[in-house]
Amino acid sequence: MEVVSNGPPNGPLSAKLSTTASSAQAGVGIVFQPTDDGTLFVKRFLEGSPAERSGLIHPGDCLCEVNGKDVFRQPMDYVKSLLMGPPGTTVRLGFHRGTDPRSPLIQVALHRMLPGEELVGVGIIFRSDATGSLFVRQLQTGGPAELSREIEVGDCIVEVNGVDVFRKPISTFTKLILGAPGTIVTLGFKRGDSLMIKRVSLRRSLPQGSRKNAMDQDEIAVVQETNIKLRQAVEEAKAEHVKLKNILKEKQEAVQQLHRMYERGTSAMGGRMNEEVQRLKTFEHWPHTESSHPGVTPIILAADGFHFCPTPQDPDTVVCFFCDLQLGDWERSDDAKAVHRKLSPNCPMVLGLPCGNVQKVNNASTKLEDDAPAHMRLENVLARKATLLQAVTALETSLEDARRQIVDAIHARKKLQQEAAVLASGMKTRKND
Repeated sequence: MEVVSNGPPNGPLSAKLSTTASSAQAGVGIVFQPTDDGTLFVKRFLEGSPAERSGLIHPGDCLCEVNGKDVFRQPMDYVKSLLMGPPGTTVRLGFHRGTDPRSPLIQVALHRMLPGEELVGVGIIFRSDATGSLFVRQLQTGGPAELSREIEVGDCIVEVNGVDVFRKPISTFTKLILGAPGTIVTLGFKRGDSLMIKRVSLRRSLPQGSRKNAMDQDEIAVVQETNIKLRQAVEEAKAEHVKLKNILKEKQEAVQQLHRMYERGTSAMGGRMNEEVQRLKTFEHWPHTESSHPGVTPIILAADGFHFCPTPQDPDTVVCFFCDLQLGDWERSDDAKAVHRKLSPNCPMVLGLPCGNVQKVNNASTKLEDDAPAHMRLENVLARKATLLQAVTALETSLEDARRQIVDAIHARKKLQQEAAVLASGMKTRKND
């Protein structure tokens, strides 16, 4: 591993510290360049190294984790001790793309390899046609491909480790298929005229004596990959939990608003502003004309539940008889109905729900007269209350559903965390063994 200090990424170099792998220690072929605050950025890769061949790490990426441990702005010796290890073992690195710490964490599992270590394949000899497509020409006797009995001569290779190599340069294909002895490569291929892609995972050739150790390391890599997926699932569950809590909060506020509306609306029933005719009469001295303010005429305002309540400070103030929304300082382009709908979306006048409003019909009022029986006014109030209670009940039911969803999300997150802990414990035990 080579580290260049004293300079921003891709900036001027003033000092260089090189650490080469010993016979018992190997890295993954990344050249880092730190900033003055100790942040490590990827500068370049050693040719043919595991990091370069992975295709998942880019120059300029910021190193944040090694094997799940935070290494952001940590001492160089500590980071190096985590990065280096026995050849053939696996190390899991976490990067942020660029300098934005809010960007998704990119996690990559790589096999450590000594510089200059021989790269091996899976025992396939390829040929290319005029279009650049790669076909299996021959299977080496006793090689991983032949022993798998999955690949045949004439198969067309289209993927390597999920990367599309169909009609790509041979150099791209070679970097992906070659690797350290004992590591796994997954090939995707098509057979004959079939459009279906078949996939097979093969272990690159290695000496017989090292086969068991490589197998153990690959099993650890699988556990680590599963652990990464579980961690991602936990993060998704947390995000869903937060989303449901926000929904619950919105519904609680809606219920409270309906309760407040009902209290205000009930008090207003003692007056006459629930009658459109009476509301219209209050606009006798309305300061705006239909030509100057076509969207806030007395007829429109009264029909939408507003009555005129001018003040010295706001000479064009109107108030909704039900939700008590106060509006004023009208402009030429304003639309009273649209403003009412935006600022008080739960008002029954906006929703078109029964709320005691007495509409004007044929220039006459269907209002209750002053000498109308008291029981008629009481029935009107009770009908309005029943409608509001139905709306509150519906919202409270929705609240219970949201609460249940939050509980389910919490249980799912705990289960995922338990599974991740079990996997981590198993991986630690395996390493100790």
